[in-house]
Amino acid sequence: MLKRILIISVPAAILSGLLIFVLFGNRNIYQRSNAAEAVPANAVLFIDQLDYSFFANELKVESQLWSELLGYDYFSTFDSLFQQLNYRITRMPLLNRCISKGNLSMSIHLLGKSKLSALFYVVLEAEVSPADIEDEIGSVLGPDVIINERRYESVSLKDVSFKNSGAIKGFSYVLKDGLLIAGTSSILIEDAVRTMQSEAGIYHQEGFKKVGASAGKYVLGHLYLNYPLLDHLFIPLVEDKYRSDLSSIAGLAGWGEYDIDFREEVLLLNGMTYADDTMKGWLNLFRGQSPVRLEAPSVIPSNANEFFVAGISDISLFIKNFIEELKIRGTYNEFQASEKKAVNRLGESYFMNLLQLIKDEFIWFTMEDQAINAFSEVVMLEVRSLSEARERLLRWLSVMATANSKEANNYTSSFQLDDQVSYNIYTFPEVYLPQGILGRLNKRHFAFYDNYIILSDSQNAIARTIYQNVLHKTLINELYYADLSNLISTKSNFIYFLKPSNYLERQNHLLKKRVQNFARDLIPSLGKIPGVVIQYVNQDEMLYSNISIGFSPHVKEKAHTVWESLLDSVATGKPWLVTNHNNLEKEILVQDLRSSLYLVNSTGRVLWKLRLDGPVLGEIYQVDYYNNGKLQYLFNTATGIHLIDRNGNYVERYPVKLRADATNGIALFDYDKRNEYRIFVACEDRKVYVYDLQGNIVPGWTFKNTEGIVKKPVQHFRVAEKDYIIFSDPVRPYILDRRGEERIRVREPVLVSENNLFYLDMYIAGKGPRFVTTNQSGSVIGISLSGEVEGILEHSATSGHFFRIRDINRDGQIEFLFADKNVLEVIDLKGKRLFSFKINSDIGTLPDIYQFSATDLKIGFTDAVNNKIYLINSDGSLYEGFPLEGNTRYSIGYFAGSDSRFNLVVGSHNGFLYNYSIE
Repeated sequence: MLKRILIISVPAAILSGLLIFVLFGNRNIYQRSNAAEAVPANAVLFIDQLDYSFFANELKVESQLWSELLGYDYFSTFDSLFQQLNYRITRMPLLNRCISKGNLSMSIHLLGKSKLSALFYVVLEAEVSPADIEDEIGSVLGPDVIINERRYESVSLKDVSFKNSGAIKGFSYVLKDGLLIAGTSSILIEDAVRTMQSEAGIYHQEGFKKVGASAGKYVLGHLYLNYPLLDHLFIPLVEDKYRSDLSSIAGLAGWGEYDIDFREEVLLLNGMTYADDTMKGWLNLFRGQSPVRLEAPSVIPSNANEFFVAGISDISLFIKNFIEELKIRGTYNEFQASEKKAVNRLGESYFMNLLQLIKDEFIWFTMEDQAINAFSEVVMLEVRSLSEARERLLRWLSVMATANSKEANNYTSSFQLDDQVSYNIYTFPEVYLPQGILGRLNKRHFAFYDNYIILSDSQNAIARTIYQNVLHKTLINELYYADLSNLISTKSNFIYFLKPSNYLERQNHLLKKRVQNFARDLIPSLGKIPGVVIQYVNQDEMLYSNISIGFSPHVKEKAHTVWESLLDSVATGKPWLVTNHNNLEKEILVQDLRSSLYLVNSTGRVLWKLRLDGPVLGEIYQVDYYNNGKLQYLFNTATGIHLIDRNGNYVERYPVKLRADATNGIALFDYDKRNEYRIFVACEDRKVYVYDLQGNIVPGWTFKNTEGIVKKPVQHFRVAEKDYIIFSDPVRPYILDRRGEERIRVREPVLVSENNLFYLDMYIAGKGPRFVTTNQSGSVIGISLSGEVEGILEHSATSGHFFRIRDINRDGQIEFLFADKNVLEVIDLKGKRLFSFKINSDIGTLPDIYQFSATDLKIGFTDAVNNKIYLINSDGSLYEGFPLEGNTRYSIGYFAGSDSRFNLVVGSHNGFLYNYSIE
């Protein structure tokens, strides 16, 4: 066997050698180096094997964010310089071929105190000689440059200066061991040469080797972060006095490698991070910790603009690692002093015992604090036992209060959510931990909610956190976060989240003056980045790392709401404002797609939820069933009539099952205002039934049946002491008396429009009382008390149009309001169009008219397709602040205690019920 191998392999080796000699014997033979071997140790970051073709050509086409950034002078100037460079590269075919095959790399370095500079590395292909590259560079540069060649460490280094210097005055480059290294700093070029000869660069660092071994394939490049120097990246931007704030960035880990990918407007960075336990690195705290399924997004308020969450499976090991990290950082003695102070006062360690309460999550976030017009920090600790946590913290509070010769009650306040629910917020008279990362736990105020301790220096921030949780207005229910969370692991040890635009607004003062204005100009574009998510998951001695940066060109600043309350599903139909008979305040009834009916109070808290047998078909009425001043809710579904009290319980005998499925919503009439109610409902058997409030069929109703199906509610009018019961089907209208007998015989056929009711006008155009509506072609018609049908206004509209009459402009004359397809228009009696308003999709529901005062009417309608609601002034102009988000008809009223004049309540496509303030 050995003999056979030698017979085959020796000639093969000789032939291979001859082939190499023939192909490359006439070229300069050199040892090719990896780009990383030349990167100096002071590199802040290193990007290896960059997909130059993607970033030079495809990115501009695929990324709307980059296209938007090009609208700023800084980025457009950069792009112009890059395009000039790219043009020169395309004129160098050998170099271009090397770059296009993923042989381009770059590193970033801090020069001096506050200047960043880059080095570029191109690994030359084996058949490309340095002489070839020299020739290409010389031919492209042309005669308009000054080239100074000098020797450094026995290597030829060239400094190129442009005679007509523009943004770039010149650059330096060197060719060594199959590498072309170029940059604007000759000092860095010299560092790179020295690094290759001394083997003292990043390539030989243990952390770099470890993370480099995990690098993936078929990506756009590999990003290496040198965490101990990462703060250098921001030094040129931050005022000198705030540089110390960057230390936390530099103290996370050793090296991290991220595979670069870009898809569907999301930049994805995935890889491994190495935290050396012999040097500073906060990520060392998670050594030995199993990943935890984090529930934090379900309790962090949706308006949090920055947060981090630590997942801790072994709290004792976490504390041990924390102590070791403090020793490495030289801050352990300061920590010990604070612990001694706590033990002397409380009889036990504050830090240790607080952390021992944690189940597996430590949450920190910032949120806008309206009380101080700034941002407040909030800490939430998920605890193993709420009773144990409550007992311990309240015992500490009692000890501190006694030391101050006061009672614990002196340090207790109440957050009153509404008249039924309140939460205590407590205040520690003193705090114990030193500043820095431990200061995150140094919060004066605390409260308990669900299974969490909430701590903050702001009582208002604690109250808002509780309030948002009660309404389920938390991060997990935000669409933008749901999109980002799909890109990260379900289990984690550390997650950091940031809204760039909000963060920049809040921290703009940290930036140097020359940067502040530019950063401020960027905020609108950064607002289209809903969030940046950074995740670390412990895996043996390294951590899996993930960074996701999404972009949505349609993200815009959301209108401020008084509150937003989450339903189980999307709201359907108009939220009804009802009266709480106990305090006469307004509450809300709303139904969702799952047919659940909710009663929501004026603070947005769901008081109860009841699953019905189907959707509510029409209006919800309030009645006093027992004649005792207490009100109930009356309505119908297809199968029955429902009467529910304020506690969500059915009144006796209800629901009343209908004799056939209903085709319209009930109508409730009290003819003589004596609480002798009559309930009218039309059914599929083409009968119109009349019930009393006890659910009995009313005797004496003689109406037989309709010719078609009645889908619109029955109406009642009184004219000259006579009652008129009116309804219509697709064939004809019916005008009856209380007994169901025909009161007016319509003298000619009338096809009433499918969506519209009748309106009684006593003296329209100087004539007597008429019941006014539109026919199926859109013309306005009137039926007199004698049954005559008169044309009032010739008008053309689709059969699905909506129609109302009202004195919109308060001139003493009625106007006609039409909504047809995507246009709302108001027309006077003579057919003159007073105004029209056009939206992007069809108006799918009847517009509502709201009366804000005796002389102030407004028209409201919904664009459900685009989740927008509109409020139009009586002159046709759009009311300030509109359109707002919403996809149902909406109600406008006044909630007691509201800071605004009116409240607008509407459902939205994301499952929330919104309460907007309308001034």
